[in-house]
Amino acid sequence: NNAPFNFEYPENVFIHTRTSFSNQSLLRFVETLQPSVITSSGWRDLGYLKVCRLMHGKIPTVLLMDNQWRNSLKQRVFCLFSHKWITSVFTSVWVPGPSQKLYAIKLGFKPEAVFEGLLSADTDFFRQYTLFRLEAGIFPQRFLFIGRYKKEKGIDLLIRAFIELQKEQPNNWELWCAGTGPLVNKIVPHPKIRHLGFVQPQHMHNLLEKTGVFILPSRFEPWGVVVQEMAVAGFPLIVSSEVGAAINFVDNNNGYVFVNKNVESLKLAMKNIIGMNNQQLKQMAGNSAQIGLSHTTQKWVETIFKIIKGQGVV
Repeated sequence: NNAPFNFEYPENVFIHTRTSFSNQSLLRFVETLQPSVITSSGWRDLGYLKVCRLMHGKIPTVLLMDNQWRNSLKQRVFCLFSHKWITSVFTSVWVPGPSQKLYAIKLGFKPEAVFEGLLSADTDFFRQYTLFRLEAGIFPQRFLFIGRYKKEKGIDLLIRAFIELQKEQPNNWELWCAGTGPLVNKIVPHPKIRHLGFVQPQHMHNLLEKTGVFILPSRFEPWGVVVQEMAVAGFPLIVSSEVGAAINFVDNNNGYVFVNKNVESLKLAMKNIIGMNNQQLKQMAGNSAQIGLSHTTQKWVETIFKIIKGQGVV
């Protein structure tokens, strides 16, 4: 309900809802299908684990996970007992970035069985929007937020920071927000804040052409593929220190990482952006586009074939 996407699938992609299967019927379905490779989103679904355990050693069974390593008690317990229901079930693991890779190795996967780059932007789609910022006479003085209106996404922190900044240092910048969720009806209205509701991907062009700097203020964000999407599209970035994708796609040349949950730290990053001139903002936009393309859709394709070939399937 918080992300009502309208997906379009190629003719060779078939979707079966999990709720239409019991654990046993799922097992029978997979045996009949005779797949060449299985990827499983996490390890919580017992039915998925049964399927992967049955197929383990016959075909690649690939764990997909975006959990960052936090050295928590829960994670340390998982590491102690992972051989019983994780490493004995999955032949390899595919993760977004370095923190997740560290966790996978601590779980017991050998480094050569851990692959990065799981979550990729559609780089061919987003890279076309860089020119709007690089060629604009005046760099679009609008901050952009895309995400669910939930506490974990920090939308309330962002709006508070923006309103306080307008009072302390009046300026021409606006804040445009796209998304929906339980906090929609609790947001304080402001004349310089636009709430656009949920925007389908095919209708994103209006947002991407008319806004300038992307902000992701998440309190909790294991990765955040939207960070790479906006980088590729040529947006200077402001993200919280909780955002996993920051390690790959945000540095001092294209944006700011502020202290998670800290409104003053977020305001400082926004002040820095507001104080920049056109040329500085365009330079950051160009840097973002270059950093964003450090991982591409084509590299994603190459990785999955490495995973399959590494298990002797093709």
